[in-house]
Formats: sequence, structure tokens, C-alpha cells
Amino acid sequence: MPLFGERLAFLRQQKGLSQAELARLLGVGQSTIAMYEKNKRLPDYQFLIRLAD
Repeated sequence: MPLFGERLAFLRQQKGLSQAELARLLGVGQSTIAMYEKNKRLPDYQFLIRLAD
């Protein structure tokens, strides 16, 4: 089973978005998305809600 970061990167790439584009859409910094994708940081519940929407 893939980790959150691996799944986030896969789905982002499937949508044809860069980390910077996804970050802008979600109102976070590009470095935040990078940290999630590297599994160095986990998102809070508010971020997960925004991502799901």
C-alpha cells in the first residue's frame, strides 16, 4: 500500500499539475507539497478536506 506522499504525487501527476500549481490551488507553499510527497510531513485534517474537495 503506497504512503500518503506517494499517492499524492501520483494523483497530482495524473492531473498534469506541478507541485507549485497544486500548492497555489490549495493555498499552501510549494515546499509544503514537496514535504508531503517526500513523507517528511503529514497534512492536517483541514488540508485533507481541501484536497478532497
